[in-house]
Amino acid sequence: MSQIAKSSTKLEIQKSIETSDLLKCKPVFQQIQEYGFNQVKSIIGISIMKCSDSLSIPLNEKTISILAEDLLDKYSHDAIEDITEAIRKGRTGKYSNDPSTKSYGKLNMEVFSVWMTHHLEEKARAREQQVREEKEKSEQENSGDRLIDIIDFKKNKINQMIADGKPKEEIDKEYTEFMELKEQLKQESFNLKKDLERKKPKSASIQDREQFEISRRKEQLSKWEILVRDSTDSELDDMLPTIKDAEMRGICLEEIKRRTDGRSIRDPKESREAVKS
Repeated sequence: MSQIAKSSTKLEIQKSIETSDLLKCKPVFQQIQEYGFNQVKSIIGISIMKCSDSLSIPLNEKTISILAEDLLDKYSHDAIEDITEAIRKGRTGKYSNDPSTKSYGKLNMEVFSVWMTHHLEEKARAREQQVREEKEKSEQENSGDRLIDIIDFKKNKINQMIADGKPKEEIDKEYTEFMELKEQLKQESFNLKKDLERKKPKSASIQDREQFEISRRKEQLSKWEILVRDSTDSELDDMLPTIKDAEMRGICLEEIKRRTDGRSIRDPKESREAVKS
């Protein structure tokens, strides 16, 4: 096994990472300061090795080491995850629509640089989208602040008009505008809250609850398999018509098929006859 593959590292790079998440990653030079050059280099080296194996383009250890160093030097202000993700996308055909991204049986800095160019363009678009969303959010919040100021002004104006004994028609007109502004503020607040909820990731508690439900279901089916396996033919025959759960019913039918040497079971009556025979 190569020294690169043997190299241990505290860094853990995901198999795949969303482009938007890459915006949060530290640049290479900071990772090197934190973990050391050899640790960072080993991550890039392993990524190159995987690419070499995947595309059946052999590279010796010295070549992999040189390529890893060149990539770290050229893209020191980008993230390690940028480099590994660009290589992953390249070897899996993500950029296959562009002829310039094809390796044509070679893996060198020219190929990796083309893949990185495509990847960094995607990242730049994701950054632009993030900036637009933050700007829209800020504008929505500022719009709400302006409406609050206008509503306060209208409210004070109406009170002053009442104190000054202005005509009812004028006061009613101002009051109508006041209520329309309040409704507008309410709607904008609702839209902003809805938009934030849509973009907000699931909380850890929700994820934990979903994982718990999945685990509980697996345990339930596992116990059901044991129950079915330990049941007599007669018990299976009585059990089958009462089962409404599709997965549990499937387990029961599979057990009946197993006991009848794999003969197809079309309905409960047939399964009954097959078990009795």
